[in-house]
Amino acid sequence: MSDAERLQQIHAALMQRGYSPIRQIVGFLLTGDPTYITNYNGARTLAGQINRTDLLADIVSYYLEEHQLMEPDIKHKEQILPAGERCG
Repeated sequence: MSDAERLQQIHAALMQRGYSPIRQIVGFLLTGDPTYITNYNGARTLAGQINRTDLLADIVSYYLEEHQLMEPDIKHKEQILPAGERCG
């Protein structure tokens, strides 16, 4: 199952439980705190299987490309520094 499919199922579970799916998913992606995601229909387990770093990199790349702020041939697979290290 892809991260996109996992997100789709998580989104549906959050909607069914009456939560704001986008806010809950963003909270989870930013913090890694699984309590942002309901246990309903195994959504929290699916969330734990998502590679948050890769997904966030995809989101930023997509945003920059959509707003024509990045060359389309430059992809996010560039070096990602470990936590605590900063760029120049």
